[in-house]
Amino acid sequence: MKNRYGMLVVAAMMVGCASSSDHLIRDRTRNRPPAYQDGYADGCQSGQADIVHSSTKYKKDAGRIASDKLYTNGWYDGFEECKASYIPPVDRDRRN
Repeated sequence: MKNRYGMLVVAAMMVGCASSSDHLIRDRTRNRPPAYQDGYADGCQSGQADIVHSSTKYKKDAGRIASDKLYTNGWYDGFEECKASYIPPVDRDRRN
């Protein structure tokens, strides 16, 4: 039961941040090719998930990582930048 509750909390936190994450992704990838934007979005989502719950699987297209340098660069950039700048909603509430 505790595990289900924990997963619901994590899911709610991720949904609550979706709109701000989407805006961040659009701003940071505005003049980049679509493949980079796709990779950045997947990497960003994975970086944020890594902060909230380290056992969450990353969103990473293995085929594109192997064959598409733009996607790969975007993924790693998104992962690092979003992981470094992400503040979970619970921590944000404590600061206010």
